[in-house]
Amino acid sequence: MNQHFLWVILVITHLAAALFSRGYYHFDEHFQVLEFLQWKLGRTPTEAMPWELTEAMRPWTHPLLFYPLEWASHHFLSLSPFTKTALHRLVPALLALLAIHRLQRDKSSGLLFLYTILFFLPFLDARISSEIIGGETLALAFAWDERPQGRFKGHVVVGALLGLASVIRFHLWIMVGGLALFHVLQQDFRRVGGLALGATAVLVLAVFIDRWGYNTWTFVPWNYLHQNLLLHKSSQWGISPWYAYVTMLVVNTAYLPGIVILVALLWQWWKRPLSKLTLMTVPFVAIHLVVGHKELRFLFPMVYFLPLCLFALWEDTKDIRAAKSIAYVFITLDLLLLIPTSLHDANPYIGLYQILRDNPRLHGATLCYQGENPLRPGNLAISYYLGDLGLQATRLPEDKIPSGLVIMDRLGAYLQLRDEARCQLLGQRYSAWAINALANMLQAKPRARLKMWSLWSCP
Repeated sequence: MNQHFLWVILVITHLAAALFSRGYYHFDEHFQVLEFLQWKLGRTPTEAMPWELTEAMRPWTHPLLFYPLEWASHHFLSLSPFTKTALHRLVPALLALLAIHRLQRDKSSGLLFLYTILFFLPFLDARISSEIIGGETLALAFAWDERPQGRFKGHVVVGALLGLASVIRFHLWIMVGGLALFHVLQQDFRRVGGLALGATAVLVLAVFIDRWGYNTWTFVPWNYLHQNLLLHKSSQWGISPWYAYVTMLVVNTAYLPGIVILVALLWQWWKRPLSKLTLMTVPFVAIHLVVGHKELRFLFPMVYFLPLCLFALWEDTKDIRAAKSIAYVFITLDLLLLIPTSLHDANPYIGLYQILRDNPRLHGATLCYQGENPLRPGNLAISYYLGDLGLQATRLPEDKIPSGLVIMDRLGAYLQLRDEARCQLLGQRYSAWAINALANMLQAKPRARLKMWSLWSCP
């Protein structure tokens, strides 16, 4: 296919995701970036912050990327938090486009086609999390390291990128070690020296950045290892069997795409055991399989290498009839999911926060809720979006008739209030036609447990 056409699609989907895929995929993406910046600017007290702040176990190099805009808005721009986060999301989206450009440079348009259609890529590339930005930086370093020859200072620059990726996301030192091992096996010690020099320089710089962030001298990598490996803090969030990542991958990628991705990875490792990509990814995956606490996001930094594995699998099997049939289904599913996923909010309550902020008559109100408190997910206040609105929240017993400002978090409750025609609907997660179609499809009853929020004003 024409590469210019593919690039147009790639840019459109990434910009659409950056502008319209609001919110955070995981708590850490919000609380350890945006709320850290709120604290640094003096807008959130220490006691309202997550425990990682007091333990000084998160690097400030990551939130520093977004500090200039937050500082400017705090002092003279006065931008809406939703405007700021849209601009923040442009940073990983543009960095991803640069990484993809370097990774597919001088290669077949088939590889660019895979980067273009992989349905979850624009959605992930709009996240400001350490997994994504660290993975993008690592992908850039990998692409520039692919050059067979180069000056020593070029190796230092690549090493600096590797160091930056690993400072942003500590787990990436595993993949950096695999890349260094590849060059050791190639006996390219001059390159290894350049990489080590660049990475060390960034690590030293990060210590000074953390001094600025925490207002005291500390060594964040050690704090992180101490809390998670020695004190086993990460295990408090749950322990999963070693094979849990297989289930997570398959279920979260609409099954067939996830199965094909898994096969592509195994094929890469089996057919090319000493390749740079294998030496980087096998230890990374193996260590995450051993660690008890598992989340799919821990593997997100590998997402930029998946099209390389998929393309290699296709090149090796394209003469097999069954492979062609599977490829057609794989492409079709990705194309069907690409636009909806790119435009989907990462956090279910982000639309609620915008309604509460954009409606001045709701400021200072008490929100009655059932289920999870949307103003304090994970028992932490969403100060970045709502901290200056004076909102309060109180739990509504299920047997009590709703009154005042009420949020319901289930489809059945929405249908019941709608049918009673007693309360005024102020907003909901999905459009009315989508909810009605879903209700008819599921034949929902008043106590249906499908999760979705709706905001009501009840007398």
